[in-house]
Amino acid sequence: VKSTRKKLLREVGSGDIDALAYVMQTLQEVYAKQSEIELDFIPIEHMYRILDEHLPNIMDKEEQDTRSMLKKNWKDLLEESEARQHELSHKQIQYKKDLIKTVNS
Repeated sequence: VKSTRKKLLREVGSGDIDALAYVMQTLQEVYAKQSEIELDFIPIEHMYRILDEHLPNIMDKEEQDTRSMLKKNWKDLLEESEARQHELSHKQIQYKKDLIKTVNS
C-alpha cells in the first residue's frame, strides 16, 4: 500500500507525459486489483477471528495494530486513487491542448 501510494502521488507537471503515464498505470493497477484484494480480506479476517476465539492474546501489539489498520489503509488508498483520478481528469483538457499545440508546431 505504501509503495503504491508513493507511485500514485508522483507529481505530474505540465507536459510531463511520462509522469502522467506512470500515474495512470498505477491507477489502472489499483483498480485491476481492487476486487482481488477485497476478496483476499475475507479469509484473512476469518483466520483472525479463529485466532481470537481459540487463542486470545496470542498476537503481539505490532500485529494487532497492523491488523486493525489493514482495511483502513486499503480504503484510504482507494479514496486517494479516486481523488487523483478526478484531479487528472480535470487537467486532461490542458494536457490535450498542450499536446495539440506541440504537434502543430
